[in-house]
Amino acid sequence: MDVTTKSSGRTNVTLSEETTNLLRKATVEASNRAGLPIKQTELVNYLINHHLADAIEGILKERGL
Repeated sequence: MDVTTKSSGRTNVTLSEETTNLLRKATVEASNRAGLPIKQTELVNYLINHHLADAIEGILKERGL
């Protein structure tokens, strides 16, 4: 994963095609269920803000650490 920080304070993250497709499908599902537009950025920010500790633990477990 590539991460680039811009001078505007925003960060770009490069995702694989498979991950991009998962995010796109999740965005469509969330928007359909909500009945209003939900942005990919909203989903990513929610995941980071609410599930980052779970992600860290999962990666450590996968690596046997």
